[in-house]
Amino acid sequence: MGGLSDRTVALGLDQLLLYVCACAFEQGLFEHSGMTQAEIEDYFAEINDFYAALPAERFPVLASIGDEMSAYDGEARFRFGLDVLIAGLEAVDRSSRRAR
Repeated sequence: MGGLSDRTVALGLDQLLLYVCACAFEQGLFEHSGMTQAEIEDYFAEINDFYAALPAERFPVLASIGDEMSAYDGEARFRFGLDVLIAGLEAVDRSSRRAR
């Protein structure tokens, strides 16, 4: 199955399904919230403002990437997450095979 072990495929499928469901749930919150597009944009602007207001001396990493935290839309975030999960499954599978 794509060169992955049965264990990695089974557990990986479970994780992929959880990820897809979580993303769909989050998207549904906005689509069925009754919020207008302007209100949704305001919501994300508030998140951006939150990160921008973090004190850099206390939260140096978050303060330095504040703009990046809210720069991507749901599609870009979803695709990135899938890439991370797939790469992680491949890495875990390789590591498991070496350990045997």
